[in-house]
Amino acid sequence: MIITNVALAVGAPGSGAHLKLLQEKNIDLLIAGEANEWETYQYVYDAQLQGKNKAVIFLGHAVSEASGMIYCVRWMKGFLPSNMNIQYIESGSSFTTY
Repeated sequence: MIITNVALAVGAPGSGAHLKLLQEKNIDLLIAGEANEWETYQYVYDAQLQGKNKAVIFLGHAVSEASGMIYCVRWMKGFLPSNMNIQYIESGSSFTTY
C-alpha cells in the first residue's frame, strides 16, 4: 500500500477521534496508541474491503505518549526552579514472562 498522508492519535483518545481522522479522504494511515478491537480495527478492515486506501498501526498507549512526556520534562525545566528534580521515568512493559 502506498502511503501519502499520516495522522497521529497518541494514547487512547477513543474510536470517535480515530474514525474522524480516518474519514478524511487524504488520510491513508493512522498511527495510534490503542483502541478497542471492535471499533477502529473493524473500521479499517471494512474500509479496505470497500477498496479504500486505509491502514492503522497501533503502538500501545504508553509507548505512543513517551516522546511527549520526554519533551514535557525539558519544557517544565524551563520554568520550574533549577533545584527541583524533574525526570522522565519510563513505565516499561506491563507484561512479565517467567
